[in-house]
Amino acid sequence: MKLSIIIPAYNEKDTILEILKRVDQVFLNDCQKEIIIVDDCSTDGTREILKGLGDTYKVVFKEKNSGKGASVKLGIAQATGDYITIQDADLEYDPQDLKALIEPIQKNIADISLGSRARFSELKNIHTGWSHPHPLTYLGNKLIIASINLLYNRQGTDFFACYKIIPRQYMVDLPIQADGFAYDVELLCKLFRKGLKIAEVPIHYNPRTFAEGKKIRYRDGLVVLWTILKWRFKSF
Repeated sequence: MKLSIIIPAYNEKDTILEILKRVDQVFLNDCQKEIIIVDDCSTDGTREILKGLGDTYKVVFKEKNSGKGASVKLGIAQATGDYITIQDADLEYDPQDLKALIEPIQKNIADISLGSRARFSELKNIHTGWSHPHPLTYLGNKLIIASINLLYNRQGTDFFACYKIIPRQYMVDLPIQADGFAYDVELLCKLFRKGLKIAEVPIHYNPRTFAEGKKIRYRDGLVVLWTILKWRFKSF
């Protein structure tokens, strides 16, 4: 079994080397790792750092900034793994959680594995609920969760987390229109309509502020909500 880890990066010079180090350190038992970095035309020095990595990783350099979803699509085109996951280039998510995420798939319990930030209190020595430095972003995510649960007959606790492990063939075959942050939700909505077995796994989450480089904006939430509604009824 082989897992392709796609890392879309845009202006992440302060964290890109650290996240690569953390991803390298993850041991996934009998699962091989393939790391693919897609630079979304960074202007802060991230490209220069990536160019100095040599042949250790697959690196794709975009010539025009076109969004996270577009970067993921380029990464999928380079992927050779049986499964694909997305790893943000900041430090909000802990790559060690990939071990727990891939377990339901390795045990044939699920076709797809989704990370849930809302359930991270279930993790060892964690006793607090999920918090977020931006209340409106937090409330927006709650609205996204409620909308998907209602429209797609789900009972999930988090659908907008970065971590998800999906068979590569689904990501190759499904036509995804979104190029921005709505990519993840459009992908999930279309997968939900296929009736696949899905596992939800608690993950850690260390949110950063907009001052620290967080890029999603409130208007992206409106696009996501429209995406959820549209793909509940539109054929694809």
